Amino acid sequence: MKVLIETSTLTSASISWLHKGERGYEKVEHPHYKKCRAIFDYVKNMGIKEVLIITETVENHVKDIMFNAVESTIKKLRPLNIKRRYNMMVFQYIICNDSLDVLDYYLEECSIRKRYTKLKMRLLRRVEIIPYLKAIVSDTKRYRPEPRLTRVIKSRSLRRLLKRRMSEGLPKKGGIIYPGMPTFIKIIIMTEATMLYRELKGAEEVYIASCDNHFKPNLVQIGSYLSPQMFFTGELDSTIRDKLASKFGFIGEDPDLILPLLKAEYGS
Repeated sequence: MKVLIETSTLTSASISWLHKGERGYEKVEHPHYKKCRAIFDYVKNMGIKEVLIITETVENHVKDIMFNAVESTIKKLRPLNIKRRYNMMVFQYIICNDSLDVLDYYLEECSIRKRYTKLKMRLLRRVEIIPYLKAIVSDTKRYRPEPRLTRVIKSRSLRRLLKRRMSEGLPKKGGIIYPGMPTFIKIIIMTEATMLYRELKGAEEVYIASCDNHFKPNLVQIGSYLSPQMFFTGELDSTIRDKLASKFGFIGEDPDLILPLLKAEYGS
């Protein structure tokens, strides 16, 4: 099997910083750091770096977004104070540089690099990937309308409770199961995964290790993200992921679930 590392996994596995200061240890770590780091540690320990593949597209994209990803991680861990904004920016640069060093370690020690011809990628992307994505995304998005309540009921907590109760009574096959068309960079990664699968001529399974909902099965969502009543049902829907796997050969999955597959094939 081959595992193509997607941007979200590589970014998450790179952001972890521990510093001993006057007030003790300070730690900044991406929420998905441990589960994403584990796959790199396993491959390094087993000496099977050829299994993990990081394309030039993913490498460059991670370097471009790392600074903002560090900022986002810091904000989740500690609220920004205007008076400390300057110090926070310095802090951000330090962590970003450290994260880029970790990224270089993954590139050199835990994976192999891959580069694809832009002309071939453009052709595959325009002729096969994008048209197919447009078709299946429009055909398989299923919406379960949010229940509407009379305006007479003013209490927010009561409205939320009633909407939830009403939603539970609606058909199970509902909700938003895919967040729409992927961004351009995600389509490129899908194109590269397709090219990798075709290079191998089906001899090996090709996985995309990703924390992004455009690649792996999605949690079914009721209502819009803009709505305070939005919630997840707890159901997973793999409709789009499975259709892409059937058509193009790559299987999108969470790093947590790919690691046991690696252990089953190469041992613990």
